Amino acid sequence: MSPLCLTKLHTRSGHPRLFACTMATILLAAFSAGIFAWDVGLSFERLIPVMSGIELFVNQSGPGVGLALIPVNIDLSSSTLTLNWWTTGCGRLLRDRRLIPGSEKAKSALELSELGCGLSQTSYSVWVDSAEQYSRNASDELILQRDNHQIRFAPMETFNTLHSFTWISDDQTLASRRQHSASAWYPYDVYTISTIIEAFDNIQSGPSSLPIYFLHLYGGHTGYKTRIDSVEAVANLHDDRAVYVTFSIRRCFGVKLFAITLFLTSYLLSCIMVYIAVCAHCDRSVPDTALFLPLANILLIPQLRAAMPDAPDFGVFMDLFGYYVNMVAVCMATLLTFSHNHRSSREEV
Repeated sequence: MSPLCLTKLHTRSGHPRLFACTMATILLAAFSAGIFAWDVGLSFERLIPVMSGIELFVNQSGPGVGLALIPVNIDLSSSTLTLNWWTTGCGRLLRDRRLIPGSEKAKSALELSELGCGLSQTSYSVWVDSAEQYSRNASDELILQRDNHQIRFAPMETFNTLHSFTWISDDQTLASRRQHSASAWYPYDVYTISTIIEAFDNIQSGPSSLPIYFLHLYGGHTGYKTRIDSVEAVANLHDDRAVYVTFSIRRCFGVKLFAITLFLTSYLLSCIMVYIAVCAHCDRSVPDTALFLPLANILLIPQLRAAMPDAPDFGVFMDLFGYYVNMVAVCMATLLTFSHNHRSSREEV
């Protein structure tokens, strides 16, 4: 709709409120489109390399393992996270130098050729939380010849692991001390997961630990934002090259925006109901049709609460400071409005 059409709508109709509502709808649609373009991108179907943007760990050399992962399921009811892992064997560096943090950011899988990733002839096993999860036998790999290049792949290249949320920490929030769960602060709830990753070569003389070159999170789960917070080198009784990884799970920006919008909408409806009750109490004229508004609000506010995506059964932020306040305000305003109308009708009689 062009600005000229909007001007004609304003001048011909003579209703500034209609013009304001039309402009507000257009601005809201433009804002939603901007949020979509910022969060998803206009070219969301464009193909990009899975390994683009990886960061290599510092001071690693020799045959090792690289890991790419993606969350496939987040279950808040059972406090678990399911990860799908994709492993690749890496060889020695072609140049004798050490990696500096931040200086090696591969733009695609082809740039990992310096590490020899995907070309390693080493058999290895991957352990997660002191349990073997994946074993690769180099003799079982298949070789595909394509465009003068060899591509090696195994019948099973991925595996899944189940992780429970971590609650043990050096510090705790005041909300946790007062026995509130993390979900009570929806949509600003944060969950933490930690795990230990190890890699060993499968040799008959005895397994030895292998370095881990990278951990690359290349995807997410709808409605959540998963990220790797820290990767620390640790040692135990049988491995001096293990890594301790900490993940965090948050609500994505779209879920937060949607939940807060419904939260503010509930407050807006409650404020309108309170305004009508105050007008009726001050003997200002209130149309009879306004008496249907309390019933509509009482039915609508619970529906707005239920429409919040993956909302917990009870939340301190959304319920104690939102749903509870709104329902009490609507009920009190309804009683005040009906009592005033009943008193006015008796006086007329």
